[in-house]
Amino acid sequence: MSPTKKIKRELKRTGLFQEGLKHLEKTELQYILDGKPKKRGLSVKDYLSYFEGKQGEITGKVTVRVCDMFMDWLIFDANEFLRNQGSTMRVLSRKLVASTKYTAEYDVCFEIDGERVCFEIKFSQNDSVFRGSTHGKNKVDDFIFIGFKLNQDIILGETNYGILGDLWIGTTKEKPEFIGQATDKSSNTVFKYKKQDYSVEDMEEYTIFGSSTLKRTNYQLIGKKLYE
Repeated sequence: MSPTKKIKRELKRTGLFQEGLKHLEKTELQYILDGKPKKRGLSVKDYLSYFEGKQGEITGKVTVRVCDMFMDWLIFDANEFLRNQGSTMRVLSRKLVASTKYTAEYDVCFEIDGERVCFEIKFSQNDSVFRGSTHGKNKVDDFIFIGFKLNQDIILGETNYGILGDLWIGTTKEKPEFIGQATDKSSNTVFKYKKQDYSVEDMEEYTIFGSSTLKRTNYQLIGKKLYE
């Protein structure tokens, strides 16, 4: 079995990403946007509406902040969780990866059985669609996608169980093909799981959390709550 497939199966077996997202709900989310919505007694949406004119801009800012908080947990705390799960997979430090003169753009590198695979991670609050600056020539081949829908209408508290909404987490079987024309000023390219590229069996294999259903030519990604 290839190291890529081993790591993807271990991500599913250990529930690593679900654990990190639970941590966000229970602890870090109360500090989103420096805790100011909570301090002022405002919902995230109400707070950001003072600065952002469109709902899409609000959603985008929240998505970036959630991604940043999750990456902090993944880099600094994931290995302790993996050890407790009896896993031999580890998250590698960027200093170690850089020392091997690895130059491809990535978000996280995993190692298992002495072999390393690096991934790009994409978060999205758009149903079944993932966007981002993905047209660079130096991107890694392996991606992890996380879809969520933050409840922006409630005021953040000490714990926020279920605030991330229904979650879908999955990987790809090869380097994803993003559609759309990227320019020097815009990177609005998108990825969808397409029937022509993924069979129903593929979707079952590469889905870490949640499920999917085929809608004409694309798959609709069906998330579920972390605490079900």
